[in-house]
Amino acid sequence: MNQPFSIERPVGERETNRSDDLEAVRNALAERGLCQRTVTGQRNAKFKPDLTAGVRIFQRQAGLHPDGLVIPRGPTAMALALGGEVQVRALPPAGGPERESFCRALARDIGAAEGKVERLKAKIRSGEQELNGIGSSLGSALRGFGLNLPTGEDDLEQILRELDRLPDPFQSEVQAVRNLISELRAVAREVTDDKIELAEAERDLRDLQADFARDC
Repeated sequence: MNQPFSIERPVGERETNRSDDLEAVRNALAERGLCQRTVTGQRNAKFKPDLTAGVRIFQRQAGLHPDGLVIPRGPTAMALALGGEVQVRALPPAGGPERESFCRALARDIGAAEGKVERLKAKIRSGEQELNGIGSSLGSALRGFGLNLPTGEDDLEQILRELDRLPDPFQSEVQAVRNLISELRAVAREVTDDKIELAEAERDLRDLQADFARDC
């Protein structure tokens, strides 16, 4: 790069962008063919759409989350600071076979992202069905002790305290209930983690679709 890459504040569409930081990001991306270089005498603090696209394309090709945000000393800023050591796909000129190839690659990325979203949705549905089955078994076991099916973590803790007070002859049944509670918690955590991952995957898909709509 012509000069070391450095920014003082976050750069992004919703950030209070400094002109010097915008210029640094724009020029770093311009060296990779991802946007236009800053024009002398036209510096301002507006984060323009082509810069958003350039940041996201750079992030995807550098294996980073394409959120369009560059944070000081963050992963995107560090990758930009590496100069030519990070190889990214440049945005091709409008029209022609290069543009078609670029758009086909972006369409493949969208297809892969759609597949990930559908797989996560199917996994969540399966997990929720498993939770229903465990809940049904747990409810039946608890009714044998005169207890109700828990509706939350506090209820589970209360049930465990109730079970602790039962006499020894019931310990095998108590252990079975404890096993069901452990299984319920484990599956519930997995479903929650999958839902978080799904939200991120859906956001990535929306970003890719927006890039495709704008650039192709």
